[in-house]
Amino acid sequence: MSLDEKVIDKLKKLFKLQQSPNEHEAALAASMAAEIMAKHHLNEATVRLAAGKDAADVVLNEVVDETLRKVESWVSALANGCALGFGCRLYWRTERGWKNGRSCITKVEMRMVGRKGDIEAASYTLAWLMNEIEPMSHREGRGMGVAWKNSFKLGCAVTISSRLEERRNQIMRDVGGANPHAMVLVKKDDAAVAAVMNSLHLRAARPYNISRSDGFHSGKEAGRNINLDGGHSLQAPAKKLTK
Repeated sequence: MSLDEKVIDKLKKLFKLQQSPNEHEAALAASMAAEIMAKHHLNEATVRLAAGKDAADVVLNEVVDETLRKVESWVSALANGCALGFGCRLYWRTERGWKNGRSCITKVEMRMVGRKGDIEAASYTLAWLMNEIEPMSHREGRGMGVAWKNSFKLGCAVTISSRLEERRNQIMRDVGGANPHAMVLVKKDDAAVAAVMNSLHLRAARPYNISRSDGFHSGKEAGRNINLDGGHSLQAPAKKLTK
């Protein structure tokens, strides 16, 4: 079993241990997973340097999921946050065709650019978080309507995503500071990911549409209240990332 396979197996075991449905633990295992992967990246960089390999790692551009319709804003925000939290980048590729004489979307691909293990960890974590945020919005928004629930999910996704990226950056500062040579190689890997993204010449993402500001702020508050320093882990779902 390779180093990547071992750490991914560790993440899956981490998720499967969780039994608590408490919404304030929704990003706990995700944060722990991001921390594990950040430390793994630094450890792996040390191993590569010891083997005389100081070049950037292989960067992949993979389809993580695909759907037949437009993706909801909260899913897009959460997917982007998970990608960044695991050292990847995310973009969407849309195919259009004709139906009944009208132009329409025929396929939407969620694609991640990054190292193989990082992409797998990010997509696995994303699937779990989606499975947690959806029922959370129904519990918190009972009787509030679809617009409020969608805004709640977006607020929660935006906050969780920001905190996941901050956690990775913190680990890189704290742990990477003690191993500057490995940190240089990690930065090379990050630069390689950025170079692939730049070569795609993508359009800037549109700002998210918030239909209910009260729902959005409630979601952000829920995301802020999530404890990212606890000791639980979560059960990951076996389902598609998008419907």
